[in-house]
Amino acid sequence: MLMLMLMLMLMLMLMLMLMLLARAACACWLRVLLRLSTPQNYHERNIYAYTGLCYVDLGGGEVNNASHRDRHMHNRCVQPGAAASYASIDCKNASQGCVDNACRPRFGHNTVYNKAGVTSVCGMPLAKWQALGHDPGTTVLKGLPQDAQIVEWARQMLEHS
Repeated sequence: MLMLMLMLMLMLMLMLMLMLLARAACACWLRVLLRLSTPQNYHERNIYAYTGLCYVDLGGGEVNNASHRDRHMHNRCVQPGAAASYASIDCKNASQGCVDNACRPRFGHNTVYNKAGVTSVCGMPLAKWQALGHDPGTTVLKGLPQDAQIVEWARQMLEHS
């Protein structure tokens, strides 16, 4: 089992490096998702690289009990384009049937990298969204990390899994 996991990690690293090299040649975006989380719909401690949005849930993720919501936490998101938001979710409020935020995933402690250094959620700047009690600890940094840095993050994730 250990040998199989090591082979899988090695294959993921190789695939990531090949995709990073291919990105420059074909000028297409790449989404890197190293899912090292639970079998539920928890997006935790992942790298989303070269993607427009880092989390999308426009339906189907809603639940009736707020304690069973999806999670998107402690992730790194690299958006090379001019994305206005890092997440696209159901933005209903309580008067529209979203009781106890059950229609939205839990967000928090994510790091977003983009050229502008700003992002929004549900049409609000991140600071306003956070002031409403959503997405604690998430930060947006101006500028994109180098490919070598992203590969290093992936290596560290694999070493600690």
